[in-house]
Amino acid sequence: MLLLRSGLVLFISVSVAASIIGFGLLYVGGGTGSAHSFAELLTPISYLSAISLTTCIVLICLAWRGRQQPMGDGIIAINLLVLGYCFIQFIQSAVGPRFADSEAMFVWVDAGLYLACLVPAYLVSYLILRRTPLLRGLAPPVEKQRARQASPSNWR
Repeated sequence: MLLLRSGLVLFISVSVAASIIGFGLLYVGGGTGSAHSFAELLTPISYLSAISLTTCIVLICLAWRGRQQPMGDGIIAINLLVLGYCFIQFIQSAVGPRFADSEAMFVWVDAGLYLACLVPAYLVSYLILRRTPLLRGLAPPVEKQRARQASPSNWR
């Protein structure tokens, strides 16, 4: 139950942070105006949430199996999910070209935007939440990490 609570907290915080970063990128890019309705913005938010949920499920499964390295595992899972999803879309656009010249390029632009939103959101959420008891099941205690880093066996 502790792992599920930790995963849910991480999912919600990463989804909210990624959405805020995404809206910030839209604002800086000049894309916030009457041209974007909430229905148009719902699709990228659902993609960010789906990737965040899948990442949290992967982290819960890894923590349940005994691996507690959520920093590296989470970033690798996010990258693999985003790049795999965009690769599948790239193949689909190459097989059935609807917009023959530009669609494949925009798939990789989307991949870059998703990564630009998700990776910083995950890092910030994890680094803030690991000092609280909210990620107790997923992340190793901070004192345990410091003790392991300071052990003489790591001084080579």
